[in-house]
Amino acid sequence: MISAFSFPLVTQAASFGVGSYVNSIPEGNRGTAVSRLAEAGAQWTRLEIGYSATPDWGPPDDAVSRLRSAGINIIPLDGHHDAFSSHDTWKAWVQTLTAKYAASVQAWEIFNEADNYLSGAAYVDYIKEAHPIIKAANSGATVIVSGISARQQATAFWNGVFDAGAGGSFDALGLHPYRAGAPETKDFNTGNFVDSIKLATSSIASHGGGKSVWLTEFGWRNGSVGDADQANHLSRAFALAATVSGVETIVSYNLYDNAEGGSYGLLNGDFSKKQSFGAVQSVTGNLKGKGFSGYLDVASSTTVANFESGLSGWESKETSSGSLSLAEGSGRSGKGMVMNYSFNSASGYAVAKRLISVPGTPSGLSVWINASDTSSVWKFRIKDAAGETFQFDAGSSKAGWNQYTFDIANDKAQTSWGGNGGIDFPVSFDSIVLDNQGGSSSGSATVDDIVAITGGGDLYALKFGSTLAYWKLSGTLTSLVCGQSLQFTQTPQFATVGGCEGVTTTSAPPSTQSSTSSKTSSKTSTAKKGPVSREHSK
Repeated sequence: MISAFSFPLVTQAASFGVGSYVNSIPEGNRGTAVSRLAEAGAQWTRLEIGYSATPDWGPPDDAVSRLRSAGINIIPLDGHHDAFSSHDTWKAWVQTLTAKYAASVQAWEIFNEADNYLSGAAYVDYIKEAHPIIKAANSGATVIVSGISARQQATAFWNGVFDAGAGGSFDALGLHPYRAGAPETKDFNTGNFVDSIKLATSSIASHGGGKSVWLTEFGWRNGSVGDADQANHLSRAFALAATVSGVETIVSYNLYDNAEGGSYGLLNGDFSKKQSFGAVQSVTGNLKGKGFSGYLDVASSTTVANFESGLSGWESKETSSGSLSLAEGSGRSGKGMVMNYSFNSASGYAVAKRLISVPGTPSGLSVWINASDTSSVWKFRIKDAAGETFQFDAGSSKAGWNQYTFDIANDKAQTSWGGNGGIDFPVSFDSIVLDNQGGSSSGSATVDDIVAITGGGDLYALKFGSTLAYWKLSGTLTSLVCGQSLQFTQTPQFATVGGCEGVTTTSAPPSTQSSTSSKTSSKTSTAKKGPVSREHSK
């Protein structure tokens, strides 16, 4: 039986949007484009107004007028760095744009993916020059740091912006978390879609907080993943992004297919609707204005280690380019294991090891970690029945208590050595690894509640007020959740639910049938009823 419960509200309601670049659309199609945006439930859209010494204001004037009449907010992208011959030219352009559109525009994004051609320190002058001009024209407007790709190196750009003293010159970090696979699956070093967003929120937290994150581009090409996966990936990504505290606005790319943008659109080139249009419309219609209140437990797990009996059997092993010591400390609940590490180079790793047998055929692993370093990656190791070692990327390090998971069946960020590359069950938990990738030379992190996911690990149930968004990564499963029989499919579904506290389900897969256990002093593997609440910060 599966238990289901919700967590306290952790985020405000995010706003949704779709990039449309209406000013670049032929005049005869602009009305259709704006109508489709409104129908999709877009609250925001993005325009690119490229620099010109002799601009044609007809298309942007028309686009802004149509969008504002439809009640859609606008994020102008203020050109590209290489278009400006001097800082004086740049400042004059910002003054021109704000003089024309300040009354109609509530957010401004300063350059596009600037980390491709500028360091954070070099970018600072541009945003420092733009910020006072924009705020003088509209003090309530949001100034957004150039959206950049979500990858581990992004932290260097953001650190450069903060360290150069530009913290007072922007309100939000822009982010473009593109990825090839499903939003729930792990990529090497950056983790899953939520992990990649938390690169930005953790960077903000490490510099004192007070800023939000705006996703101004992300998406999938149906030409690459197919119509169904484009629709499912997009709709699930919108919902997942809205779970991250600090994410204010979520804007996908793109409204329609064209030669420049490829097949990312919700619409075909003739503005007819793709499957993804209805999927995004469903998400915005069901989640608009609703703050995230928690993941429901819809998987079962087996406790691997909870540290209540101390650290007997744990040791530091195979540490490269540094040192590691282990100590008892306060965990997420009760006790935890503190990893005190120090590295003497920009790369290296620290391994905390203890072989612990895991019964059955677990489908994933999960651990809670309280970290301060945001430039490293956490990894799991297991050893199979044939003695082969497998290493799984659990995701990039994030500030505070966060849960890191790896789905063995669906995540691809894994390597192995000493065998044939296939997992032979039963397995043993081997170790947890901190892979240093240019982060702090020394620090500490606390580990708690390592568990093996034993069933339903690819079920997702996200609660937004009284609305439940739910889906399954592959296949289908009907289960009783919050008193309702719900069918989990790859396409997000929505249901109105109550508080869900104490509700149990009876139609779980056989592998999830287990007895309840709480955190005790036992150091052996114990069955635990209820799933892992993925990615929920304490």
